[in-house]
Amino acid sequence: YPKRGETVSVALFYKNFTNPIEMTVEASAQHTVKPNNAEGARNLGAEITVRKKLAFIHKSVKDVFLAANVALIWSRIVLPEGGIQTSSKRPLQGQSPYVINLQAGYDNADLGTTVTVLYNVIGKRISEVGALGAPDIWEQPFHRLDLVYRQKLPRGFSLALKATNLIDLPVRFQQADIRTETYKKGRVFSVSVSKKW
Repeated sequence: YPKRGETVSVALFYKNFTNPIEMTVEASAQHTVKPNNAEGARNLGAEITVRKKLAFIHKSVKDVFLAANVALIWSRIVLPEGGIQTSSKRPLQGQSPYVINLQAGYDNADLGTTVTVLYNVIGKRISEVGALGAPDIWEQPFHRLDLVYRQKLPRGFSLALKATNLIDLPVRFQQADIRTETYKKGRVFSVSVSKKW
């Protein structure tokens, strides 16, 4: 913690899964998806988090901050011999090789005002595991941009305005060379008022 409100951290992690459940798509006339247990899985990764105030530039931007969180993950599934899954060497279903979160914000404790712009991207990950010759279905990288405004009000009340998924890029799924599904999540706008007792 270099200064109040600032953070620099580096973490290494290892996870060992026993019988993880994965959604598996099987080759058939119909698109059949069902849960199956793998024998195990291993995740090895590193995570870096940084939060820095811009007061060192000029006092006029002392309440402005930048933050970043980056996780890099290597994942490998462990399958029994003679199983039905098509890919014997692959990541755990649902595990992205990277996750990136970036923030730029304004946080003024005296005014009780906070404004934050958040950007997130996840790396390509397996959505459904292929079996009996069917290729794995991969969800392609997805980018998201959110905006959050919070304001403290008198008598313990606070106001929050949120706008999520502003760029509204399509969510894309691909099986080998075939695009299997594309859809948009849509933008979401919300207003809320809360009170602390």
